[in-house]
Amino acid sequence: MKMKLKNCCMPVLFLASLFCAAPLFAGRADVGTSGAVFLKIAPGARPSGLGEAFGGVANDVNSIFYNPAGASRVRQPEFMAQYGVWFQSINYNVLGFVYPTETAGSFGLGIISLSMADIEKRTSDTEDPDGKFGASDFAYILCYARSVLSNLSAGVNFKLISQKIDTQSATAYAADAGVLWDTPLKNLSAGLSVQNAGTAIKFVSEEDPLPLNIKGGFGYIWQVTKKSELTGAFDINYPRDNDIMYNIGAEYRQVFPAEIAGSVRAGYKTVTQEKLGGNSGLTAGAGISWRQFNVDFAWVPYGLLGDTFRYSLNVKF
Repeated sequence: MKMKLKNCCMPVLFLASLFCAAPLFAGRADVGTSGAVFLKIAPGARPSGLGEAFGGVANDVNSIFYNPAGASRVRQPEFMAQYGVWFQSINYNVLGFVYPTETAGSFGLGIISLSMADIEKRTSDTEDPDGKFGASDFAYILCYARSVLSNLSAGVNFKLISQKIDTQSATAYAADAGVLWDTPLKNLSAGLSVQNAGTAIKFVSEEDPLPLNIKGGFGYIWQVTKKSELTGAFDINYPRDNDIMYNIGAEYRQVFPAEIAGSVRAGYKTVTQEKLGGNSGLTAGAGISWRQFNVDFAWVPYGLLGDTFRYSLNVKF
């Protein structure tokens, strides 16, 4: 009887923790004041196609970037490489790797890179530039996750963040922590993570805090037929420097003969649409897999700024 009562109370406590935290972040006056803002860009084509609603799903190598506890759900070594097409010829690339063990938990590595070259340099109001320079942002991630109970996993990330603009550079350190819970309701999972908690990043004499974010999410997998399933996802984000953001996404996966499977995805995120208008809140994507290889694509529009795209290759060993 006590166990049943505990199982019933846990969903209520989880929801309460999410919504009680909302007033701490809603309506802040310091909107857009974080440094290292490249950490806000969503990595991975699959989560991006889901509207970035991945905190409660977190069941592949992309978990490193959304909820590190999900790395414990990866059953075999998995590698991901993403190429991103961003604005103004900016390169946005991501690498991820998770290695699970039978007794010691799962270990992961992640690298996020945002870079741009050939930016014109001017020291005065002249038509001709004085030269050109580049800018780059990197985040190097070490991940560890393991199951702490039969239905509960926990994980942590340690991050080294490095930024460079021309000859100036800055460094910061951060950590993520997350839990992932298989609820008593069959096929329903819940996740909670804290992202980018760490030191401020400083260029010369200017210092900015990192983009701290609290993410809570739910994921539900419905087995439609023996060879198809539908995943639904919902996330709530509480960033330190912006409004609360809601993310919702869905993925339909169909298995075909010859070890081929295909997926289609769609999602929606609230804050982007409110700030940029148009269809900027929408996302869409697709994927195809053959044996241990999987290729994913995502389209993420930003209204007047234009469209961005993600292309990912996942390999399981």
